[in-house]
Amino acid sequence: MARLMQPSFAGGELASSLHARVDLVKYKTGAKLLRNFVIHPHGGVSNRPGLRWVGALREENRKSRLIPFVASSDDAYVLEFSHNHMRVYRNGALVVVPNTQNPYEIFTPWLEQDLPLLKFAQSNDILTVTHEDYSPHEIARYDHNDWRLSLVNFQPGLAPPATPTMVENVVGFTGPETVNQAIFYALTAVNAAGEESLISGALQLVNDLRYWPRNRIVIGWTAHNTATRYNVYKQDNGLWGLIGSTTELTFEDKNLKPNVSDGPPLGRNPFSGAGNNPRTVAFHQQRRFFASTISKPQSIFATNSGNYYNMSVAIPAKESDALEFAIASQKIQKIQHMVPLGELLVFTKSGEWKITGARDEVLSPSSLMAKPQSNYGSADHLAPIVIGSQIVFVQDKGDRVRDIGYDYSKDGYVGNDLTILAEHLFRRNAVVAWAYQQAPFSAIWCVMRDGTLRALTYMREHEVWGWTRHDTINGRVEDVCVVPEGEEDIPYFIVRRYINGTWRRYIERLGFHRFDTRSDCFYVDSGLSYNPAIRAVDIVGQNPSLVITMPPGHGYVIGDELEAETYTASATGERLDGDLRVSAVSGNFVGVQARDAQGNWANIPRLGSVWTGSEVIVRRKAQVLSGLGHLNGQKVVGLADGGVVGDDPNAPLVVTNGSITIPYKAARIHIGLPMTAEFESLELTAGEELTAGRMKSVLLARLRVERTAGIKMGPTFDLLQEHRPREFEDYDEMASLITGDIEVSPPPSTTYRGQVCVRQDLPLPVTMLGLIPDIDYGK
Repeated sequence: MARLMQPSFAGGELASSLHARVDLVKYKTGAKLLRNFVIHPHGGVSNRPGLRWVGALREENRKSRLIPFVASSDDAYVLEFSHNHMRVYRNGALVVVPNTQNPYEIFTPWLEQDLPLLKFAQSNDILTVTHEDYSPHEIARYDHNDWRLSLVNFQPGLAPPATPTMVENVVGFTGPETVNQAIFYALTAVNAAGEESLISGALQLVNDLRYWPRNRIVIGWTAHNTATRYNVYKQDNGLWGLIGSTTELTFEDKNLKPNVSDGPPLGRNPFSGAGNNPRTVAFHQQRRFFASTISKPQSIFATNSGNYYNMSVAIPAKESDALEFAIASQKIQKIQHMVPLGELLVFTKSGEWKITGARDEVLSPSSLMAKPQSNYGSADHLAPIVIGSQIVFVQDKGDRVRDIGYDYSKDGYVGNDLTILAEHLFRRNAVVAWAYQQAPFSAIWCVMRDGTLRALTYMREHEVWGWTRHDTINGRVEDVCVVPEGEEDIPYFIVRRYINGTWRRYIERLGFHRFDTRSDCFYVDSGLSYNPAIRAVDIVGQNPSLVITMPPGHGYVIGDELEAETYTASATGERLDGDLRVSAVSGNFVGVQARDAQGNWANIPRLGSVWTGSEVIVRRKAQVLSGLGHLNGQKVVGLADGGVVGDDPNAPLVVTNGSITIPYKAARIHIGLPMTAEFESLELTAGEELTAGRMKSVLLARLRVERTAGIKMGPTFDLLQEHRPREFEDYDEMASLITGDIEVSPPPSTTYRGQVCVRQDLPLPVTMLGLIPDIDYGK
């Protein structure tokens, strides 16, 4: 008999082609199956939280797209792009028109078939949207329910000034060498931010200023409403050159020679006309970059430095001018994405490039270099993800995920194939959407073509990357995005579910990984919670029983059963916890009773005069739950005050007319579709001893767990036994969440593999930190 230990599962699920590679480091931390588990960067695995139902799509018979909009770390939105419309979600709820229940939405030009190839880049409260069949658009946020769509106007933000006029044109001297010639003047306006307008109309005068001051020219102009100064230009052999700058409304030419190396901006819009709409967009070095039109698939365009709308250039070029250049390659490299990461990384259909200035300078018309880094290519519909100093991207076919990062030893960007050890999870399949959840576990959620999910836990600095698979009952996932909410980043999914004979499309968000008590656990899909928490205003000890002052609109009536939970005790340390019953109601004053030692309702003795500064949360218990119309006809399970309901096959909970009745009253209830998490270990090996090909029997299945309950273990999924602990609880109490080692003695079973299987099919948490089985080896 040997006692083995697998101290980590960070290697993730490994392909069957590696099941003999006991020499691999990843083998010792890998698994044969990790279904509906998420890998912790430090090695453990937890079953994923459930999917909380948010709402139905605007058009359930059409596909939509979810886009994150993060205004700040504590103010984020999910934008639902559908056929010609956009809706807004915030903190898990649909944003509505003020003073109504109508969803807030705006009209958009994009059709259902356009949505997968929309590209986005956000700067402050403005989202730039590109698609090769549409002019670039902006969506600006003014409030939760005020979003405005507009075309991007690629012109300076201030209009040109009026054409200058002649104030003086004095010809005070003429002689045999006098040559009166045409002189052309024009000017531009400059605002307080330093932005320069396009050039005005030209003024033509005739004079010979070599004999200044006897020959003089003074020009003037009307004031510009936003200008703080004016640049004055004069032509020299057909080229405009600067001759001066002034804050006045007149300017005297003292025979000034134009500086033709400093010309005025010339307006341009490289995206006008058919076939000239950019495919992708990014912000980098104070410029807005666009790339890849139908007519110029390898070209990159950038606005003026410090101005995201100005595409003007000057003759000759200035360092702050707009940019336009093409990647020089042996074959057409259609640009798919641009990612700013110190340098600008460009991802094409067949390769990866970095765009830098010469000698690490900033990008400018005189300082541009495009260097190829690798030749893998990226998928057009999947924007690369930045994680720390690494970029993770999907190759063109959608079945390979790679990372790329700068390597000082090679002075270039290199990376790895992250799917090589789990290629079975992508075989005859492809990633169609993905998003990165930084907190709490640094995981990338990948939506697959078949409607399932893959999760990659990735932390390159600790050499951690591992894959798990995910699914949901009666559902196919179609899209995902992630936004920060509270202490975690929350993935939002579009899920197409078969409900009561009809396919429907819902938005569902992943529950929080962190929880305080068993009653807070949320491990059901397409689920909803009943948690009617109200904070008591104060608690007054009166005869015949305690009175709680509730806020207006509490809705309590005599006979209601309540649960009280004290978060901040009274000044004298008094607490009010446990079950209560409403015995009297008078406005906001609610009299309550508690159960006595015999279990009967009785008045509560006077505790004190007033609980000044106390914080008590009160919840009304319920047994009939409504609002579940999105799950009509479905068998559901859940937790009611921490106890499992709906798991009895002889008495299933089926949603009828949007409601169910649970076996008992409870104050905190989570109801939804069941989900199952499964783990199967690889063949267990005893150190350096050759054990392959020998019969093995699992004598004792032992797991080191954290805050876990309700799991089953065994040598196969057909020989599972439920772990039923009861150490400190009374007989009628639910089992506590366990942290420590748990053991199950499975039925006798001898195989060549000697594996341990774990299943969690109850709506309860499981976190596995290590596997410590006792194995008996045969001959």
